[in-house]
Amino acid sequence: MTETIRSPRDVHPKAKLPEDRQIPVWHYMDRWKFEELIKKQKLYLCRADRLQDIFEGTYSREQLLDMDQWLTAKGYESIIDHEKKCRQINRQRFYINCWCMYPNDLDLMWKAYTKDIHAIALKSRISMLETVCDHAIDFWPIDISTVSYFGHAEGDFIDYFADGFDAFVHKDYHFELDRELRILHWRSYKPAQPENVFLPVDLSMLIDRVVLAPGAKSKDAEEVRKLLDECGLHNIAVESSREDRKIME
Repeated sequence: MTETIRSPRDVHPKAKLPEDRQIPVWHYMDRWKFEELIKKQKLYLCRADRLQDIFEGTYSREQLLDMDQWLTAKGYESIIDHEKKCRQINRQRFYINCWCMYPNDLDLMWKAYTKDIHAIALKSRISMLETVCDHAIDFWPIDISTVSYFGHAEGDFIDYFADGFDAFVHKDYHFELDRELRILHWRSYKPAQPENVFLPVDLSMLIDRVVLAPGAKSKDAEEVRKLLDECGLHNIAVESSREDRKIME
């Protein structure tokens, strides 16, 4: 009997992760998005140029001007337009799913990424996201990396490579409080790329527990528990936000 040997997932050389892979990570979402995730068991990844940050996957103006000046001085003016087109294409072929690294749920994140008390946060761990990527063979190349923050507005430089990966693991200091970790999937460019893709995932590998938004009612907990049970996810705990503690008079 021949045993099938699967090669390990290639990790991008610019991907960075903490040594401690048990650090908790959080994904905040409105209830309807959570219900879609649980029912379809597919993780939503948004195309980079459709994310909220309009500078997603870009370099500072000063870095691009410096590069253009260098190419012109060397007599390579024709490369300038080619590189500009490549940068535009890269923003249309990278897909991203975002998480926040922190020990507990955060009021800042609830207010920034959800709309009401019916929202939820998925709690996971870096090691669990790695496992999801390792099993997503049909979606390779796929990777996971922390985001580094730099002075995009101030004109700071970052590494510049043809595949553009480094630009998608860097964001302006404006977003530093997000403490972001992201799943990245990239594909060969084709015209009319979809604005999002859905990654099939074993949710028991992805979710450690589900945390309810501050102010959630017992009915919210019951509805979430019922949905998880109906989809066979009996071992995923449902908990209240740390904000919902009892006041000691």
